[in-house]
Amino acid sequence: MINIDERFQEKFDSVLAEYDELLELVSSVEIMSDHKLFMFYQTKLKKIELVAQKIKQLKVLENDYLVLMELRA
Repeated sequence: MINIDERFQEKFDSVLAEYDELLELVSSVEIMSDHKLFMFYQTKLKKIELVAQKIKQLKVLENDYLVLMELRA
């Protein structure tokens, strides 16, 4: 059975929260109007983007697995 260890789950949630926060920041008018600040946050966003996407995919797969296990029972 797939079960993401609680330590990893907390880290995954932390990465996703940071990713969402950075997305919000680079979308704000205040940040967009300051080129240096925008580039700073954009760089940070790019560094965790792939990891955040993979975490989201893992969560979908875990959920799909759990649904299938329920249907099988």
